[in-house]
Amino acid sequence: MSDISSKLDEVALMVLMLHPNDQQSLDLVFDILNDVKNVASSNQQNARIKESIEWLNNSKGTIDNSILIEKINQFVTAGQHFLQSPDLAIFPNEVKETNWGDDLSQHADSELIVEFIEKHTLQFEEFEARLMELAHSGNTFSADKLEEERRYIKSYLHNIKGDAGSVGFLGIEKVTHKMEELVLASSPINIVDEVLAYKEWVLNVCKSYSAGNVSDELSKDFLERIINNSKNKSSNNAIATKETEKTEVSKEILGFVPEAYEISGDKDILMEFVVEAEDHLSAIETILLEKESGYSLDDLNAIFRAVHSLKGGSAYFTLKEITTTSHSTENLMDKARNEKLVFNQALKSIVLRYIDLQRNLLEQVKEAFTAGANLFTTKEASIYQASIDDYLESLTMIESLDLNNLELPKKSEEIKVLQPIDNQSAESDINNQVQTINVISDPVETKISEVK
Repeated sequence: MSDISSKLDEVALMVLMLHPNDQQSLDLVFDILNDVKNVASSNQQNARIKESIEWLNNSKGTIDNSILIEKINQFVTAGQHFLQSPDLAIFPNEVKETNWGDDLSQHADSELIVEFIEKHTLQFEEFEARLMELAHSGNTFSADKLEEERRYIKSYLHNIKGDAGSVGFLGIEKVTHKMEELVLASSPINIVDEVLAYKEWVLNVCKSYSAGNVSDELSKDFLERIINNSKNKSSNNAIATKETEKTEVSKEILGFVPEAYEISGDKDILMEFVVEAEDHLSAIETILLEKESGYSLDDLNAIFRAVHSLKGGSAYFTLKEITTTSHSTENLMDKARNEKLVFNQALKSIVLRYIDLQRNLLEQVKEAFTAGANLFTTKEASIYQASIDDYLESLTMIESLDLNNLELPKKSEEIKVLQPIDNQSAESDINNQVQTINVISDPVETKISEVK
C-alpha cells in the first residue's frame, strides 16, 4: 500500500505542472501509473486500481490530452481515498454519466454546495463593483494600482476555484483555472469583459443547481464562447502588417496579447550566444536522458551552471523571455543542488519543458535577427513562468505548516469533502526532503563572459 501511495503522490505533483502539449511528461506519468498497476496486480483487493489504470491506458490517444489529464487527476484523488476508505472512492471509469457530465462530482455534497452559493453570491457583488471601477477608470490607474487589481482578481479566483473543487462543482473549478491563466497573461484592463462574463456564468450555474436543473451552458460551452469572443476581438483590431498578423494569430489563444520588444547588445556576437545556448541545452538534455533518476550533485551543478549561463547571456541582449524563465529555473536548480528540494520526476519534467521552451525562443531570435525585426512575447513562456510561480508558492505555503502537529481526522469520522490533490502531494514531497549539505559551485564559464 505504501508503494502505491507514494507513487500516487508523485503522479499528483507531476499532473499539477503538466501541460497538454507536453507529451514527454505525459508519457512519464503513464510510466508511473503502469508501475502502480503492476503493484496493484499482486493483490486482488486493489483490482479496482488496476482496472482504472487500464481504462486510462485505453483512453490515451482517443481523447484530448487536457481531458485525459483531468481523468488522471480524478484517478489520483480516487486512489488516495481508496487506500483510506475503498467504499468512498469512485474512479473515473466508474463514474455514472449525468446531464451535468464532468461539471458535477459524484461526491458533490448538496449542503456544502448551498453554502458555496450563498457565500459567493454575496461576494460577487463586491467583485463586480471592483471590475466596473476598473472598466471605467482603469486607464487612469498607475502601474502599482493595476498590479493591485490583478492580485485581487487572481486571489478571488483562486478562492472560488478551491471552494468549487471542495464541494464538487468541477466545471466551475475548471473554468476558474482557465480564468486564472487569463489574468496572468493579460493586463486587467483588457480582460474585464471576460471576467464579468465568467461571473455571470458562475451565478447562472448556481441558480440552475438551486432550482434542481442542469445549467444550459456547461463549462466546455462557456470556454468555447470566451475563446470565440477573444478571436473576434483580435480580428476587429487587426492591422495589415506582417508583424501584426503574427500578433493577431497569437491573440486567438485565450486572452493572451503578445508584446513586442527589441534585441539589444552587440549583434555581431548574438549568433555566438545562440550557438552556445543550444550547446548548453543539449548538455542538460544529455544529463537528464542518460538515466531515469539518481542524479549526482555534479549533474545538478552542471544543469545549474548551464541555465545560469543562458540567463546571463540573454540578459545582455535583452532577450527577456529567455532571461526570466532561465532565472526561475535557475532558482529551482539552486534549491535542488543545495538539497532544499528533491530533484524528482516533477522537477525533471519542468527542466525538460524548459529545454523545449528555450529552443523555441532561440529559433525566434534567429528569425528576428535575420529579418531585422522585433521579438514578441509568447503564451508558451507565460504559462511556463506561471507554473513555476505556482509551484514555488505551493511549496512556501506547505513549508509554513506544522506537519508534526497537524490534526488528522479519526478513522471513525466520515470525510465529506475531498482534500485538494496539490496540497496532499506537495506535503508528501516536503516530507521527502533530506538534510542540507554544503555545495561550492564552480564559476560559470562561457565564451561571452566578458558581456555578462
